[in-house]
Amino acid sequence: QMCIRDSTWHPLGTGLGNDVWEIQVVGDRVYAGGEFNDAGGNLDADHIAYWDGSAWHALGTGVDSDVYGLLVVGSDVYVGGWFSLINTQSIYYIARWDGTNWHPLEGSLNALVRCLAIEGSHIYVGGDFTEAGGETNADHIAYYDITEDDPGWNPIGDGLNGQVEVMVPVGGNLYVGGHFTDAGGISAADYIARWDGSSWHALGTGVNDYVYAIKVVGSDVYVGGRFTAAGGVAKTGCIARWDGSHWNALGSGISNGSVYAIDNQGGALYVGGNFTGAGAVSGADRIAFWSGSAWSALGNGLYRTVHDIEVVGKEDQPKTEVYDVVGSLCENNDKFAVERELPPIEDGDLVA
Repeated sequence: QMCIRDSTWHPLGTGLGNDVWEIQVVGDRVYAGGEFNDAGGNLDADHIAYWDGSAWHALGTGVDSDVYGLLVVGSDVYVGGWFSLINTQSIYYIARWDGTNWHPLEGSLNALVRCLAIEGSHIYVGGDFTEAGGETNADHIAYYDITEDDPGWNPIGDGLNGQVEVMVPVGGNLYVGGHFTDAGGISAADYIARWDGSSWHALGTGVNDYVYAIKVVGSDVYVGGRFTAAGGVAKTGCIARWDGSHWNALGSGISNGSVYAIDNQGGALYVGGNFTGAGAVSGADRIAFWSGSAWSALGNGLYRTVHDIEVVGKEDQPKTEVYDVVGSLCENNDKFAVERELPPIEDGDLVA
């Protein structure tokens, strides 16, 4: 479930036992949170673990359910998710690991946490909750000040009218994406909004469906999700760029799925999700990068690492038929090849 890439893909040990929802890289450590309850054979690594370059390690005995948000602040690790029990202690939805023990935060939330972010001393928390530490107008978003003598929860304006999936603080602004269609009374803030420290703002007329990923690069805000249009602009399916006043397409966009992650490195924009198309590029399955002018694949993408397929004993026969080759690699519906020309296949033939 986890790997790294330089010019090729590399596993991190034997990986994790189930899906990963969040990754944080701090120094030589890679922290991962998700649905797994095993990390490289470490059975104490329930839903949270870190990789030190050679092995996976648990944080105590982990938590009792899924981790969706993960944040490393100094020597502390904050996690948010759907959990309610750590060891034998009832800790709901958000917790702090100090390197030795788990601790609750002062006050409580009334529903799950989906994302965490930090700017200065403020830890921003987004999710499904509508109350934070007794603050009844902390609808789906709030912040916790870790430097206060008596730390507590604070609302952000009047909140949002739907769950938050992603938050990115930068330069005094907080960009927020999710399932909402109203931010602090701003009805044009559909699925994406900006908080400037005192007020909510829309980005044009927003997008027309859920936002799962945001990346700010200079004055540009890249947004990914399952939407099919941003501000009514053509070819903005699943990914679009806000330049401060208008929405812009990235080539012909992403197709056949959604975008869940965006990052920027070396002038290229890397995009991950469950899509199988990026522009007109072949092999851009679930991961691709945008150079600023064109889409490219990373190798053969993910779950499509096949370089050749043959019907054993029929290698020299004419390839007159077209097949999808499927099987169970990491899931039950993996496709090893799509629309591959092969000789006629009959019951009992071996495909290698």
